[in-house]
Amino acid sequence: MSLSLSAFFSSSDPTAADGLPKFQPTVRRGEHGGGRMAKGGGGLIWATAEDLARNRPVVLSLYRQILRALNSPELPLGHAARLAKKAECRAIFIFGAEERSLHNIRDLLDAARHTLGILNRGRLP
Repeated sequence: MSLSLSAFFSSSDPTAADGLPKFQPTVRRGEHGGGRMAKGGGGLIWATAEDLARNRPVVLSLYRQILRALNSPELPLGHAARLAKKAECRAIFIFGAEERSLHNIRDLLDAARHTLGILNRGRLP
């Protein structure tokens, strides 16, 4: 059975001539640009060099904002506790820098944004 591409794409019927459903690509776009990181329909879950380069400024910005928020006098922290929190933040970002899974990178960025929101309200995460 031969099918022409024009008949396949122009048909309004959701199934092809052989009775199987047609492939309809979907692009999922989250509030944080999730559709940009994943490769369209290929099933790739590992970050490419391009993905890592695109995320680098975002990660550095979040890291700096979290460190700045930890320096806030509104937080009920002594000097030693403040240094410990900064060291914990640094360790999380260092281990996160080795991550290559797109889903885990997205989750780490969401967690960093959430932590920053909590810190900006004057509470400890």
